[in-house]
Amino acid sequence: MVGAPQASAAEVDPIAEFNQQVTSVVGQIQSDIDRAFDGALRAGTGIGSAETAERLNEAAVAGGLGQVIPDNVIEAAAAVAPAGGTGATISPTAGEYADPVQPANTVVAGEGGVEAFDASRRGPNYRWRSDVVSQFMAGRPGPVLNRVNGSWFDSPDIPEESFAAQREGRSLFGPGTPVFIGPTTLCTLGVAGYDAEGRAVGITAGHCGNPGEEVISADSWSVGPAGRIVASSRNYDYSVIEFNERAEISRSYNGVTVNSVGGSPATGEQLCKRGVATGHTCGVSWVSEKRVNFSQVCAMRGDSGAPLLAGDRLVGVVSGGVFPDHNLSCRTPLQGPFFMPTVSPTIDAITDNLDARGDVGAGFTLPGDGERH
Repeated sequence: MVGAPQASAAEVDPIAEFNQQVTSVVGQIQSDIDRAFDGALRAGTGIGSAETAERLNEAAVAGGLGQVIPDNVIEAAAAVAPAGGTGATISPTAGEYADPVQPANTVVAGEGGVEAFDASRRGPNYRWRSDVVSQFMAGRPGPVLNRVNGSWFDSPDIPEESFAAQREGRSLFGPGTPVFIGPTTLCTLGVAGYDAEGRAVGITAGHCGNPGEEVISADSWSVGPAGRIVASSRNYDYSVIEFNERAEISRSYNGVTVNSVGGSPATGEQLCKRGVATGHTCGVSWVSEKRVNFSQVCAMRGDSGAPLLAGDRLVGVVSGGVFPDHNLSCRTPLQGPFFMPTVSPTIDAITDNLDARGDVGAGFTLPGDGERH
């Protein structure tokens, strides 16, 4: 009797293989989240204080989402940071969203390749992927741009206005510009403008760099250093960049415009951000205190410093997550709202602190409408 023929490698069901790949990836993400929550339950760190966690829960329940931080996490936080602690400050144990710089890489091509993409756009932290799993996890068909390791989002591409500035030997900076800081860090610029002395300056997250470190646009990295960090505050988690003659600054960049600065978002108000890792994402504001905002805006490593916006009004700068474990961050659109809340120092607290210090960055104002200098 002749046996049934065995399937060759070429005859393997592609749908079954795809489902197996996706199941593996999703299972790994879920496993990471489970382990991270388990660690948070034991450590109870990163929230800032039990009082702040309780306020997050109250806002979440009022907004219809339900309790977002379990009672035993709050109890653990209370044991680490008793009532009366500094819940409104940015905790150094929180999950900061700066990302390590990745080396320049060739395009990762799937079936059919992506050789048609402009090679001049390639550089550090710039990879196209066209495999089916990457497309599925990004929630969109077609090639997917990954600019941060571990992100499944289709990252923002380099805009034409950046190429136009680059052709003149300059780098354009505005809200959402990805920036290399020092030799090892990739972050996002929150806003660019001028201080009271007329210096061109920018604001990003404080943990992204230290005074003296050079700043390069990740969208026009070949131009070279276009500024440097001149001041940082870890208590408020912001850094000030002073730009040099290679920089152009604008209140608009890659589809994002900031037309006003300041003001506290209302509980339940929709906020959005634009970061190099996860692009343009929006979510509800849970709690906004004088110095810090907690929201359900999707963010992960690389998004540190990104502008937090209420419409076209800048209200904060993304810092990180409420827990110190990056496995709880937002890494794929398939997560929906199921990721840890995002912590952002308010822009009012940042500019007030800059004015009190009276140095570079004090008296911050936006560039004129349509202005590029």
